[in-house]
Amino acid sequence: MFKRLSHVCLTIGLSVLTLGALAQVSSPGLSQPASQSASQPATQSKSQAAAQTPTPKLPYQPFENMFELPAGVLQALELETKQKELLDKAHIARRQLWSAMRNARMQEYAALTKELDKDNFDPKEVISIRKKIRAAADKRMDEVQSFWMDFWESLNATQRKTLVNYMKQQHINNAKLSQQRDSLERAANAPVKTK
Repeated sequence: MFKRLSHVCLTIGLSVLTLGALAQVSSPGLSQPASQSASQPATQSKSQAAAQTPTPKLPYQPFENMFELPAGVLQALELETKQKELLDKAHIARRQLWSAMRNARMQEYAALTKELDKDNFDPKEVISIRKKIRAAADKRMDEVQSFWMDFWESLNATQRKTLVNYMKQQHINNAKLSQQRDSLERAANAPVKTK
């Protein structure tokens, strides 16, 4: 029972990590910013310069480092080379998921527009399109979560505790942001009293 519960909690936590990263206010990425590397002395040897070369960028992302763990968490995890590779694969999968989800939303919008432009609008067709898009999204999410599970399985108990502490803090932060949004929305939509 406990093992099943911990697996469910982990899956939920990793989902929060996957989707909750959008709410992160700031998250320094894995690679060193260009402004730091440009300010380093010109007297470096070629081997020192090669060692400080920023890690290659992951697939295009409009918000830099949006889906990456903060540098402080990465430092605390003290990942080995294989673990870093697994984390990079998870990051890439998450970015690809984000891109695919964005494309799916655009396709859904285009399909809805096409249906609305027809003389004989059929809501069943729109529902069918949305079901197909959701099924594809669920499949992609499962694939991304499998990458995160591979990364999780590679961590030792101390590393897992560090990551869970980070997820707990993100969960708290996301709840606070959600409450703030709800308060602002309620204030903006407050009924106006009439005489």
